[in-house]
Amino acid sequence: MPTAIVLTLRPLHQATLMPDLGRAAHAAVLGWIRATDPDLAMRLHDDSAVRPLTVTFLPERHGQPPLVADPRIRYGLRVTALTSEVEAHIQSWTPEFLGTLAIGGAAWQIESIHDTAHTWAGHTTYAALVEEGIRIAATGVRRWTLDFTTPVTFRQRGRSQPLPLPDLVFGSLLERWNACAPLPIPEDVRLFIAESLAVSRFAIESAAGRGKGNVLQIGTIGRCSYTALAHEPMQIATIETLVRFGFYSGIGAGTTRGFGLLRLTDERSVVR
Repeated sequence: MPTAIVLTLRPLHQATLMPDLGRAAHAAVLGWIRATDPDLAMRLHDDSAVRPLTVTFLPERHGQPPLVADPRIRYGLRVTALTSEVEAHIQSWTPEFLGTLAIGGAAWQIESIHDTAHTWAGHTTYAALVEEGIRIAATGVRRWTLDFTTPVTFRQRGRSQPLPLPDLVFGSLLERWNACAPLPIPEDVRLFIAESLAVSRFAIESAAGRGKGNVLQIGTIGRCSYTALAHEPMQIATIETLVRFGFYSGIGAGTTRGFGLLRLTDERSVVR
């Protein structure tokens, strides 16, 4: 753990897909877990806290889930696990066990499951993320560019906030880490985030997704760079650890329904 797998799907027939594909995919994943562990499935469904699971029907392009199922095309359903309990379930899946998937108004054949051989698949440990964060921070890196591939939005004071401001992005990552990792990160990193992280470049735009109750929800897609204005090696190592964790955890609201998919890009800079 954390672990990300990608299921390769082929639609059995051409079909126009329903707009709530993310919620349907989440329900299907919970159904697979329920088949072997009803208690875990219930906790993942009912828990209002951070869920150690994300589900994303991978978009054909930034922010846009597929609108039509075409049997000539292969599609990806990504599932990530942030705890060993959830990881054990998704790692045990086989195409034969999962069978034919019926979501979004289409029937899908699961052709394969990737745990490494896909750009959105992978596996690591929390200790490895910390070690890598310390190693990279020692090189002098103080700028991080994140690619928001599906709409990112946050809940702030009871309302949706689609702008990826530093305190929201890194605060969300910190919350998820401390809810799932065996070793929590001290909360004092929030002061560093508030005082020393700034947006230094962005190429973002608004994008819509379907939230609870199939309500249209606005989020942000694109790229945004964040720069540490102060040279504090341990805090920078923590930020590096968190952005690498974000590949698995996602950020913001709705990560079990396809929102908040992100990854760290290769646009790295050493700030002197």
